[in-house]
Amino acid sequence: MTQRVKAAFLAAAVATAACVSAGAETPEEEILRAIAQLGAEKYEDRGKAEALLAEIGPEAALLYRPDDQGKDPEIRSRMSVLLEKWEFRSIDALRASPRNTRLLPWENIGYVPRHWWGYLDDDRLAPWLADRAGDDSQACVFCLTCERLALAPSVLEKGLSRDPRGLVRALASRSTIPFPEQTLEKLREIARADAAGPGADAPGLFLWRLGEREPLLKAVREKRVLGDPVLDALRGDREFCEAIGEAYADGSGPSSVPARFPSVRFVDIYVRASNADALGVLPRDAAEPALRKLLEGDAVARFRAAAYLNAMGADAPGLEAFDDPAVRAPDERGWAPEALVAAAKRIPGERVEVRLRRLVEDLAPSNRDRALALRVLAAREREQDITFIYSHLKELSPERQAEVAVALAGRGNASGVGVLLPALTGVDFRARRAAADALKTITGQDFGYDPAGTLPARCRAARRWALWWAGNKATFSPERPK
Repeated sequence: MTQRVKAAFLAAAVATAACVSAGAETPEEEILRAIAQLGAEKYEDRGKAEALLAEIGPEAALLYRPDDQGKDPEIRSRMSVLLEKWEFRSIDALRASPRNTRLLPWENIGYVPRHWWGYLDDDRLAPWLADRAGDDSQACVFCLTCERLALAPSVLEKGLSRDPRGLVRALASRSTIPFPEQTLEKLREIARADAAGPGADAPGLFLWRLGEREPLLKAVREKRVLGDPVLDALRGDREFCEAIGEAYADGSGPSSVPARFPSVRFVDIYVRASNADALGVLPRDAAEPALRKLLEGDAVARFRAAAYLNAMGADAPGLEAFDDPAVRAPDERGWAPEALVAAAKRIPGERVEVRLRRLVEDLAPSNRDRALALRVLAAREREQDITFIYSHLKELSPERQAEVAVALAGRGNASGVGVLLPALTGVDFRARRAAADALKTITGQDFGYDPAGTLPARCRAARRWALWWAGNKATFSPERPK
C-alpha cells in the first residue's frame, strides 16, 4: 500500500470515527428518520418531516417502501404527495404517456420497452443496460451514445471487442470520451486510418474531441466531410468554419453550407441571400459594408442588419421595428436574438419597455420570444423592470429560464437563482445541465454537481447549493460582465 493510499485510508477512518462519536446521521439515516416521522402523533412533527424530505429531494424516494413504512396511512398519504412532486410514476402511467419521468423504485425496470429508455431518469438504467449490452447491440449502442448515462467498463470492453470501428462512430457523438489512455491509443489508430478515407465524418470528429484537429480539417478541405452530426457539432468553431469556407468558396457543395458556416469567403453569397445572421458573426471590417447593403432590403433584412450593426457599435436605423410580427418571427431564426440583446440600449422610442412587456404578457408570442423580450428588458438596465422580469421567469421552459436568469445576473441581479435551483433535481437532463451551467455562471459555485450523476449525488449537491444560497442571498451580488 502506497503512502498516499495509507494517508487517504487513515483520513477516511478518522472522519468516519468522528461522525460516529459525534452521533451524526448519515444521509440514509436522516431520510429513514424523516419518513418514519411522517406518521408522528403531533401534526407539527409530521409537517417538519415532510418539509425536510422536500428539502432532501427525490433521493428520499429510493429508501421508501410502501409495503413497509407505507402501511401507516399518514406516511403513505404524505409520501404520495412528494412522489408526485418528484415526478415518479408507475410503469402503467409510463405506458399511458411516455415522457421524461422516474420509475417508482419498487417497479421493475426490466418492463420498460427500449423506445422509452430515453425518457427514463433512473440510476438502475445504466447497469441494467450494461448487463444486456453483450447480447443486445441496441442496448450497447444506447449506452455508448447517451451522454447522460455513465459508461460501464464492461460496455466499453464489449464495444471494443465486438466492433472497434463502430465504437469510434458511437463515441464520436459524446462530448467526453471516458477511456483509459492505453485503450484510447488503439482507437486513435483506427480513427486516423479511417479519417484518411472517404468516410471521415465520425472518425474525424472522434479525433477532434480528443484534441487532434488536423485530420478533420484536412478532410473538410478535401470535401470528404458533410454529415450533419459533424457539421452541427462544430458549426461554432471558427477554424472549422474557415476550413469550410476554403473548401466551398467556389460555390460547390450544398447551398446550406455558407449559411451554416459563416466565412468571409462567402460574403457575396450572404448579401445576395439577405443573410444578416451569417454576416453578423464575421469580423466587423468584413461584415459592416455588407450589412449596410442589406439596409436597402425588405423589413426583415433591414431589421436584422440594423440589429447586428448596432451590436457592433455602429449606428443604423431600423431597430424600432422589433415588435412588428412580420419582423419578429418570419422563420425559425426569429429576432437575431444575440444581436438584439447586444443592441438593446440603442432601441429608439419612448415606449420601448411598454412594448416589450406587452410581448411577454401576450399569449401569442412563443416561449422563445417571451424569453428574448425579457433578456432585452434586462439588457436595458432599468431597475423598475427587474420585478417584472422575475415574475415571468417561472412561465418559461427550463432552458429559457437559464438564459433569462443569466441575463439578470449580468445586470447585477441574482434573483433567478431561486428559480433555477429546483431544476437540479428534475428529470430532464437538458434542463438540469442548463440550470447547472447558469448557476455556475451566476454564483461561481458548483458543489461537485454533475447533471449526469446518480440521483443521490445530484440531490446532495443540489441541497448544498440551496443551503449555500439560503445563507448568502441577502448579501450576494453577481459579477457584472466587463
